[in-house]
Amino acid sequence: MSLEGKIAIVTGGARGIGAGIVRSLSKEGAKVAFNYVSSSSNAAADSLVDELRRANREVVSIQANVTDASRPNAIIQATLAAFKTDHIDILVNNAGLGDNRPLEEVTLEVYTRLMDVNVKAVIFMTQAVLPFTRRGGRIINLSSISARGGYPTQSVYAASKAAVEA
Repeated sequence: MSLEGKIAIVTGGARGIGAGIVRSLSKEGAKVAFNYVSSSSNAAADSLVDELRRANREVVSIQANVTDASRPNAIIQATLAAFKTDHIDILVNNAGLGDNRPLEEVTLEVYTRLMDVNVKAVIFMTQAVLPFTRRGGRIINLSSISARGGYPTQSVYAASKAAVEA
């Protein structure tokens, strides 16, 4: 599949599955922007950018927390500016947070953090990108088998992933 000339955004793209998605989209010819949250991911983000640029790929990293209501639009604007374009072809909502604790140990803080990263960020990142997505564009939301399973230590995590699937 050729994605030559397509513009993509991957949330949570500095490490793990997200970095793999960034590499795959880039390899297929897409210009890829990805975000990461914490300064502890700076080195991983820089390394990924360097790796892909050495392979003559167009890639940019953006430090931004997608749970902050103002950041989805900032990520989009940074992407548009970096690639000198007015549209986004692909959005991959990959940023996610896991938690493996029994329901009895879930606090309001844990619940809020999981729902903010795994649900709120997907909804508002998608909402922000819609005006910039042309016919034929793609929005991909990553979930988990936990959305459909009954795992005793993943009640809130499973609920957040089920919300993404819904």
